[in-house]
Amino acid sequence: MSDNKEIETTNETLSETSNETANETSQESETTSETTSETKQSVSSFLDLITDEDLKSSKSLSNFKDINGLAKSYINLEKKLGAPKEPEKYEAEQYKIEDIDESDKILNTIKDKAISMGLNPDNFKELVKTFKDQENEIIKQIEADNNTRIKEMEENLSQEWGNEYESNLKLADQTWQQFAPAEYDKLLENLPKDAQLAIAKTMFNIGSKVSNKSIGKLANNVDMTKQDALESIELIKKDTSLSEDQKQQKLFSLYNIAYS
Repeated sequence: MSDNKEIETTNETLSETSNETANETSQESETTSETTSETKQSVSSFLDLITDEDLKSSKSLSNFKDINGLAKSYINLEKKLGAPKEPEKYEAEQYKIEDIDESDKILNTIKDKAISMGLNPDNFKELVKTFKDQENEIIKQIEADNNTRIKEMEENLSQEWGNEYESNLKLADQTWQQFAPAEYDKLLENLPKDAQLAIAKTMFNIGSKVSNKSIGKLANNVDMTKQDALESIELIKKDTSLSEDQKQQKLFSLYNIAYS
């Protein structure tokens, strides 16, 4: 009897313990569920404050439970990176570069923009140096290309004219002096060498069609035949470099010889 009573007592104790444990587990489960629910509700409520859908759907924001967490994260990041500073202001004089033409419109425009943007003067000067270096390289390349082209033209003309190269140039010059207005001489001098060679060849072609005896004598029409005058009249009429008044002045005396 005594043994049965002890067994019953033990069973009752186990039953009570089991019930208590079950109750505690149930309470903890309810507490966890409530906490999770509150967290979800907090996050949901926090995200609802964001109106931009792209920001709202960002996975990065899912790491924050509420606005306090977001603010704390921003402050910690600012401490690591440093707070934004006001842009440093520089004087216009600091952007001045020696050996640069102050009248250069392109560089002045760039300088004004650099000043308005608050660009560091040292950085600005480095950019300008890079720009000028590149510009100089381009100029050198253009000059090299021009020199190569001029050399090719001189060699081709020399091969074409052979031993008569110098005499043909002389005839070209005489033709130019005869038919080109005096004010064009300065323009011819300022033209690139390749353009001068092209004009020389053109003047030679014109001069070679006119009697050699007449070249250099057309100014006073000494010893000019009717045929010389007729050929000269046709050349002057076709000369697009002359104005109508200039043509008439040159043609007047030639008509007298051609049709006398």
